[in-house]
Amino acid sequence: MRSGRGKGLSVSQFRTLVRAERKGTLSDVAGCLGTTLPTASRIVSGLVTKGYLRRDESASDRRCCYLSLTPQGQRILKDAYAVTRDAMEAELKQLSDVDCRGISESLRLMGNVFAAGANV
Repeated sequence: MRSGRGKGLSVSQFRTLVRAERKGTLSDVAGCLGTTLPTASRIVSGLVTKGYLRRDESASDRRCCYLSLTPQGQRILKDAYAVTRDAMEAELKQLSDVDCRGISESLRLMGNVFAAGANV
């Protein structure tokens, strides 16, 4: 994913866009990046200036800031997902049918494990 992130974006900026795609908050970004709130705020400000992110203030708590992608930010992630998907497809095409079935079964089992863990 990071290799398809687009020119002019740091890994931290790209990860912030991914987090904002999930309707994250500034606190979520700081936690995801392992940074302080002021550092996360600077990263977000840079992305807002570039036109990739929008800050939406909470009506009930002015200290809380929700992040959302602009159409330009959505395009960046869409392109990165496409590059990643194409690269994975090229790698998986090299595997045998038996190997692909094994991977599919493993992913199904992992999905069951994680789904069960969500109910805890």
